[in-house]
Amino acid sequence: MKKQSLIILYLFLNLSCAVAGILGPSNYDDCILDGVKSARTDLAVRAVYQSCRNKFPDSSNSNIIKNCSVVWTGREFIKGTPENPLNFQKFEIANSIVVGYLPKDSPQNANYVSDNINVIKKLCPYF
Repeated sequence: MKKQSLIILYLFLNLSCAVAGILGPSNYDDCILDGVKSARTDLAVRAVYQSCRNKFPDSSNSNIIKNCSVVWTGREFIKGTPENPLNFQKFEIANSIVVGYLPKDSPQNANYVSDNINVIKKLCPYF
């Protein structure tokens, strides 16, 4: 009788784990929460965010809180917001946490963001 109980318990636990693994997170927020639990480094957290964005592309964009700002100083991007935002044009990098500011008098054809994307990623590590 004891052996049968142990076998049933073992099967139940294996089945529960299998179902949880198959179902996984059902939305972007759950995906982030599940993934970040086991992340040990900033790089691992970034990988979780990217993986969850890929798994839930429609919902991830609407749920992202834009919580990292960068400003173009004329030579480089720095982290923060401008003292006078009215003199800047705001931009967002799609599917990321980044809001950026470029001076209104910046040439429209300049590639400030794409040319400095690695700098922005360093300033906003969960990009």
